[in-house]
Amino acid sequence: MNAYIDTSILLRVVLGESKPLKQWSSIDIALSTELIRVEALRSIDRARILLRLDDAEVSERRAGVLSTLTAFHLARLDRKVLA
Repeated sequence: MNAYIDTSILLRVVLGESKPLKQWSSIDIALSTELIRVEALRSIDRARILLRLDDAEVSERRAGVLSTLTAFHLARLDRKVLA
């Protein structure tokens, strides 16, 4: 199964939050844009401040996101789209 994955789905799975995507294990090709990396890492940065995460927790969460994203097909965004 091919599936477009947004940041909220990625973070639920990587961070072990409640109600992750039930079909996660059935996904053959995970698709998203390069924005998913930016959004996910920024969410972890906000959590660092709001939840007072220590450096080890931040590092572990960032590593989980980056590791998971290596299996994704990410669409590149050009300057026009980003503008």
